[in-house]
Amino acid sequence: IETKPNDLTISGQIKISAKDDASIDAKTNMKSISSTTNDGGASMLGGLVDAIMTDYKYSSKSGTQTVEKDHYIRVASDHEAGGVTGGIYRYKGTESASIDLDAEDFSVRDTWERITRSSASDTIPNIGNVTDSDSQAFGGIVVRNDLRSSVQSYIQYAKINATGDINITAEESATINANDESTVTSSGGSAYGTGKSDAVNGIIATNLVLSKSNAFIADSDVTTTAGDLTVDAKNTSAIDATINSSTSSGDKAIGVTLAFNTIGWEAQNVLFKALDALLGTSIGNEQPAETKAYIEDTTLNIAGDVSVSADNSAFLNATISNAADSQASALYGAGGTAASAMLASNMVSTDAQAYISFTETGTITVTDAIDISAQDKAGIFSNTKIVSSSITTNDGGASLANETIGDLMDANFL
Repeated sequence: IETKPNDLTISGQIKISAKDDASIDAKTNMKSISSTTNDGGASMLGGLVDAIMTDYKYSSKSGTQTVEKDHYIRVASDHEAGGVTGGIYRYKGTESASIDLDAEDFSVRDTWERITRSSASDTIPNIGNVTDSDSQAFGGIVVRNDLRSSVQSYIQYAKINATGDINITAEESATINANDESTVTSSGGSAYGTGKSDAVNGIIATNLVLSKSNAFIADSDVTTTAGDLTVDAKNTSAIDATINSSTSSGDKAIGVTLAFNTIGWEAQNVLFKALDALLGTSIGNEQPAETKAYIEDTTLNIAGDVSVSADNSAFLNATISNAADSQASALYGAGGTAASAMLASNMVSTDAQAYISFTETGTITVTDAIDISAQDKAGIFSNTKIVSSSITTNDGGASLANETIGDLMDANFL
């Protein structure tokens, strides 16, 4: 309220309030996937074998038929004479025979052999790539969320007479919710350790909040004949930031994450932010998240309580994860490298003030109590995780032997 030079007489209460809840809700998701396969035709052969499984001559509902050696018969789902329903069986007889397939017992092993995946395409060993099969995947995210907000509620240049309470409140709750995810995967190289498979992943994320909450009376004359005077300011600005970076490769995996989260600091470039985080320099300028409740140069005649309060609860929550994983395997000659780097900076600057002041001599008349309080409860919660893993396997073909034997029988090759 600004009423200069007029007087304002109110029969009842006066409520002046301002509230700002500006927010940014940002989600960023990036995936870069590269996969190169040259298996020398093994996958095509497996597909051909699987096709043979579905290329049957008759079914168990075909009645009496002349069946010859290596004919394939599919057993119907409601067949009750014997055999696995839905299965495919090969006739093992050396001579053709007239068989009533509706009544045939396909579980007789001397006559029938069940064809399953373990005796078809699964028996073809997965030797991997037979050529260099180079693969490269690169991914990067640059994200900036910048939120600036202020709110104020006030009486200035006014002469006010009220018969009830006078309440002046300001509430600021500027909030950034940011979720950044980056996934880079590369699959390539050969079974002989040649070729390359590179995955490189980078994230630069900046979240900034500048805010202000002021409630005040200035250069005025305020009277209540039967009420309290309350001046209250609150600031609950917040940043909730989550960054997940995942990099995986069969050779070289490199992941780098730079994360900067600030409340109450002016914007600056990435280089200066990095220097501040690494060296603890003071290149950046503070602009605290301000919370002020005050009465200045104002004559008070209050027939109740006077309360002036400022509450600052700015909060920053940051969860950052950076994982680089290299899993290299071959018959021989495999090698792997994993590198993971992270630079994270979380800073909060706040200011909470509550006061009554006069430039010169002033008059305050209060019937009951005067309460002036300021609380600064700003906080940072940070959870940072970094993983760098490299596993290299050169088994000379032992894994292939184990796979093939396992497909053919219930056994493990150690």
